[in-house]
Amino acid sequence: MTKLITFSILLGLIAPSQATVIGIETFDTDGFIAGQTGGTGFNYDNRFGRATTTTSDWDNVGSSPSVVGGALVTNGSSAKREYNGNIEGSAGGDGPNTERAGALRGGGIVFYSVEITRSANAVWSGISGYDFGNEKLFFGVPGAGAATDTLGIYEFGVGDTFGSVSLIDGVDHTLVAVIDFDNDLAGLFLDPDGSADFWNVTDGTNSADVTRAYTSTNWNTAARLGSGGETTWDNLTIGINDPTDVGILATQPIPEPTSGLLGCLAMFLFLKRRR
Repeated sequence: MTKLITFSILLGLIAPSQATVIGIETFDTDGFIAGQTGGTGFNYDNRFGRATTTTSDWDNVGSSPSVVGGALVTNGSSAKREYNGNIEGSAGGDGPNTERAGALRGGGIVFYSVEITRSANAVWSGISGYDFGNEKLFFGVPGAGAATDTLGIYEFGVGDTFGSVSLIDGVDHTLVAVIDFDNDLAGLFLDPDGSADFWNVTDGTNSADVTRAYTSTNWNTAARLGSGGETTWDNLTIGINDPTDVGILATQPIPEPTSGLLGCLAMFLFLKRRR
């Protein structure tokens, strides 16, 4: 899987703002993922919009997934990483080195981008948004869609919403997931192409492959990657309030040039040529 870090992502990490990249993980260190602190970022204090001096680490959620050949492999296993700090849980207070300080507190928009490759024996596979130790939203192939590899969003304890597109086993795909507290929506994109795909942060209009109404006001503190059956993950990026940070090009659809505009352009080129 290609490992790319864009200038805009680096800029966001150097100078965090209201719209920023929380972290990038490229899984460069082989071995058990638990305890690893690789990648860039994962030290963002969302209260004050600034980087801190401490970073979070990966924690096992189910079994013990490992990094193999520069990618995370889950197989009946999962792991999560907090947005900030080395003190986990809700009891750590609002110090700069705590998971609590990195939280979206029922507001704002979080964007996840990750590369996924499902094996033929994969059942459920997805990325989840966590409220401390509690899974809230799952994006990917929920258990109910496993037979057809169908994409969907699962709200924990409530139900599934499925789209009409499916992953292909053994093929690298990119998932982009959105938790939009401000517009009461969750969304999921498969292989966004960078031109036609968008999420408007103002009103929530979008071109997602799957959307689900989401009116919960839970906090959002961590992301989890996991699967039943073997799935490989790479190039995880987590950003807030700006979809361009995770590979969706625009906050609004890019308009097609009108026939009038094309006509004016043609006339301009003709006149320039005559001159």
